[in-house]
Amino acid sequence: MITFDYVTKEAAEGGGWDIQIGLKFDDEPEELYVAHVHMDDQGILGVPVLYFNGMDCRYAWKTDERVALETFVRQSTARIGE
Repeated sequence: MITFDYVTKEAAEGGGWDIQIGLKFDDEPEELYVAHVHMDDQGILGVPVLYFNGMDCRYAWKTDERVALETFVRQSTARIGE
């Protein structure tokens, strides 16, 4: 399970948005990871990349984790405004 900490959104060069999501995994509650994902102008999300201390974890997302991440991104970025 994942606990989300924060989300930031910046306009990307060439259109769309670069989104960063702070998150913690329940089995490592003290560690803060950052997922980066691109959202294009039509709202389509790219493949999220997980980082820890700036290093690419090369993480293989489980289906339920990816669904939770995408749901969180869509709900959170709607509140941030587009």
